[in-house]
Amino acid sequence: LAGTDASLFTIDDTATGVVTMVARDFEAPADDNQDNVYELSITATDDGANSASEDWTVTIRDVNEIANDALRVLVMTPSCTGS
Repeated sequence: LAGTDASLFTIDDTATGVVTMVARDFEAPADDNQDNVYELSITATDDGANSASEDWTVTIRDVNEIANDALRVLVMTPSCTGS
């Protein structure tokens, strides 16, 4: 993991490769520039030293807590780069 907000994410690189982050509060952004858009880059490398990277943004959107007091909404958008 790399990128401006990569430290806020974890990756299970031994088994599944799943990337996670703790639930975020729209009213209290924790990303670097505090705009609720979390930026990171994920790079995978195989045994032959071939690698590919993908840049991601995770956007936290506001929800009506009165109508939906459960979870914040995450929107993940990839953009590919490779090497």
